[in-house]
Amino acid sequence: LKNFGGEIQGNYQAIFDLLYRGITLIISPVVTSLFPLLTAAYVKGDNTEIRKFLKKLIFYELGGFAISVILYWWFGANLLLYILKTPGTETFKMMGFIVICGTFIWQLAILVQKQFELQLKSLFLFLMMAIAFSVQLIFYLIFKNSHIELLYPLGFLLSSVVYLFLISFSELMAFSKSIRLKSKI
Repeated sequence: LKNFGGEIQGNYQAIFDLLYRGITLIISPVVTSLFPLLTAAYVKGDNTEIRKFLKKLIFYELGGFAISVILYWWFGANLLLYILKTPGTETFKMMGFIVICGTFIWQLAILVQKQFELQLKSLFLFLMMAIAFSVQLIFYLIFKNSHIELLYPLGFLLSSVVYLFLISFSELMAFSKSIRLKSKI
């Protein structure tokens, strides 16, 4: 509000709320309804089934992302801005696109984090979330006087990418370690 004025801040907030909440509202029930299957595989100790299931969910989510992006650029951006009575500028269209990207990346991270939840690694997840939030905050502090209208959606996208990277990297390291242990045996 201070950097860009009430109109830009309000328009961005409306775009963010409609897209983020709308996408989450559509994806969350589907993904959470499948979590009991993932939990059952975890209880059985079937790591192969867990990875296979997660890959399938990630594939579906990436497909949903691709469809969303195509529809957004085909007609969704104009429809969104019309509904919100927001100027149809390229900046606002790009804000919507960045929010869609960040939202899908957060949803992917939620899928990846599920295995840590099942292992009761809440503190680890909290620390990874705190790091992602800190990176976003530092990003905002560094560029706070830049007057880039896409600053806040880019910060959201950045924190999404950082969180997904941190928990995925941790998973890859653990997987690599388990393979090395198996090869030594």
